[in-house]
Amino acid sequence: MDARTKAEDWARYFIDAMPGIDQLQAGGTLNAEQQAVVSTAAKVGNVFRFKLYDAKGATILESDPEKFDKDDDDDADHIEDEAMDVVRDHQSMVSLNSGTHEKNMPDVYAEAYVPVLKADGSLRGIVETYVDQTKTAHFSRRHLKLSPWRWGWARRWPSACRLLPIWRAPDRRAK
Repeated sequence: MDARTKAEDWARYFIDAMPGIDQLQAGGTLNAEQQAVVSTAAKVGNVFRFKLYDAKGATILESDPEKFDKDDDDDADHIEDEAMDVVRDHQSMVSLNSGTHEKNMPDVYAEAYVPVLKADGSLRGIVETYVDQTKTAHFSRRHLKLSPWRWGWARRWPSACRLLPIWRAPDRRAK
């Protein structure tokens, strides 16, 4: 399963599981039942961080703001820009990132902004998810990487094919 699918599925799960989502978007304060959903959601599907935006792109909820305290206003503007693109286009935006030099981030992660649409197609909100892709990246490097020996055969295959005799079926026409 790719990062886009994981992020979109998780966003749908989060919105469907969240009781009183409209009240949360209006007030921005979690009640006890909503807090339980947030606590559970943070442990599902390799998602290690998430945010909820309203239909205008304003941040309503962050899963763990204390862990990712940002002093730089430019970074906050960047996040708002991404959310605003989703507000405008109603399309998911997913990027694969290296977190090796970032605080509190896995080695490889996907950052996704997923629109949540109402039945009539209008925007209900946006869920931003951070999906840990370290194991997937490790698996891909380990199992899909061709060894130098395999590359050697792949490069020589066209030449080897020219050396093979061309076999023809016997002519079966009546004599």
